[in-house]
Amino acid sequence: MAVGSFARRKPLGFFGALLIMASVSAALLAPIIAPHDPVEIFFGKEFRAPGGEFLLGTDKYGRDVLSRLLYGARISLSVGLASVALGATVGSFIGVLSGFLAGSTFDTMFQRLVDALMAFPTLILALILSVALGASVGSVITAISLSFAPQALRVLRSAAISAREAQYVEAARAIGCTTPRVFFLHVLPQCVAPYLIIGTAMLGQAITIESAISFVGAGPPPPTATWGNMLAEAVRHYAERAPWLVILPGLAISLTVYGFNLLGDAVRDVLDPRLRGH
Repeated sequence: MAVGSFARRKPLGFFGALLIMASVSAALLAPIIAPHDPVEIFFGKEFRAPGGEFLLGTDKYGRDVLSRLLYGARISLSVGLASVALGATVGSFIGVLSGFLAGSTFDTMFQRLVDALMAFPTLILALILSVALGASVGSVITAISLSFAPQALRVLRSAAISAREAQYVEAARAIGCTTPRVFFLHVLPQCVAPYLIIGTAMLGQAITIESAISFVGAGPPPPTATWGNMLAEAVRHYAERAPWLVILPGLAISLTVYGFNLLGDAVRDVLDPRLRGH
C-alpha cells in the first residue's frame, strides 16, 4: 500500500528505486547469473563484439564483459553503500552533537576541522586519501567516508541548532529534563530526516567518486572488476576499436547514479515539511 502510494505521488522517485533495485539485484545474483568467471581469460576471443557466446562481448584479454559488469556492480555498490553509511553516519552524529553544543570548545574545534577539509573538492580529497592509504577496496571506502563526513557534519549541525531552539526543547528543559535526555529524545530524532536525505543524495555521488578513483588507477587493482576499472581500461586504448567496452560500464554507472539521484529528490520531497504539499 505504501509502495503504491509512493509510486503515485513520486513516479520519478519510484522509477529511480526500480533502477537501484535492478543494480542491487544484479550485484546480489552475480554468482548465479554471470555466465563466466569475471577474470577468466578466453584466448583467441579478444574483442568479440556483443552477441553469440558472449552476450555483451569480450575485452582485450578475452574476458566476458557481462560477467565483469555484474561482479563490478558488487564492488561499486558495496563501496558506495559502505562509504555513505560510515561517512554520513559518523559525520551526522558529530554534527548533531556539535550543533547541540554550539559555541562550545567541541563545536569550535570540529568547525575549524570541517573548514580545512571542505577547502578541498570532495573528489580531490577522496583521491588524495585513497592514494595515501593504498589501492584497495577498504582504502577507497575509508577515503570516500572521510571526504563525505564534513558535508554531513555541516548540514546536520544546522539541523541540530534549529531543533535546539524549538519550543518543545525549551519546555523539556523547563520541566527539568537532563541534557542527555534532551539530546537523545528531543533533538536527535528531529535530525533523522535530514540524515536520510543527505545519505540518499550521497549514494550516487559515492559511486561516481569510486568510479573516478578506479579510473585513475587509485582504486581496487586489476584484475578486480569494478565499473571504474573497466571504463579506464577501455577509454585509454580501445574506445574506437571496441566502443562497447566504454558504453556498457558508462551506462551502468550513469543509470545507477541517476536512480539514486531520482530517489534522493523524492525522499527529500517526502520528508521535508516545506515540500510535502508539492
